[in-house]
Amino acid sequence: MVSEPLYIGAYWGSRPESAEECASRMSSCLRSFAGRSPVLARWKPKGRSRSGALAALEVPQSRLVEVFEGGVNRRDSDGSAIPERGYSWSAWNGDTTVPVSVSVTCGAWTAAVGVSNFFVLDLPGAADGPADLYEREGVESLPAGVVQAWTPDWAVVTSTASVRPVNGSRRSRWWAGSPTWRRAGPFPTA
Repeated sequence: MVSEPLYIGAYWGSRPESAEECASRMSSCLRSFAGRSPVLARWKPKGRSRSGALAALEVPQSRLVEVFEGGVNRRDSDGSAIPERGYSWSAWNGDTTVPVSVSVTCGAWTAAVGVSNFFVLDLPGAADGPADLYEREGVESLPAGVVQAWTPDWAVVTSTASVRPVNGSRRSRWWAGSPTWRRAGPFPTA
């Protein structure tokens, strides 16, 4: 059984997708989670403050297209959309006792540095969360749902603590994790 907070991350390269396609993938992913545990069944947008996040209304899966359309990246100068940077959304389950969060950028197709497509699920440690999430079946089923929904180039399940020290950022290219999955070929050594 895993006891530390878990980080499940999936990453893929340039893939232009519409808000509808991103919403469909997110809906599929969240449906795969909902059957695992009640703490993974409801999602609220993250707020700019704790009180804002607590007050946010739950986002039904039927509104995900609207959520992704609202998450299009925009220029600072005039507020116009930057479609090649895709759509972003962050949410949490609204549970202050067992907080779980998801973050995604989907539909990005630019070669700009620092812009990539990803999905991240952050789970609390086993002492704070439902035990069934941290048993082997739970640890295996969650990334399976992520991989099926997002079809990433690679994915990792690891402790949250082991992710943060890598170059001080989550955007580093590879992390050791157990299990680690890659769509094709061996992992690069550099």
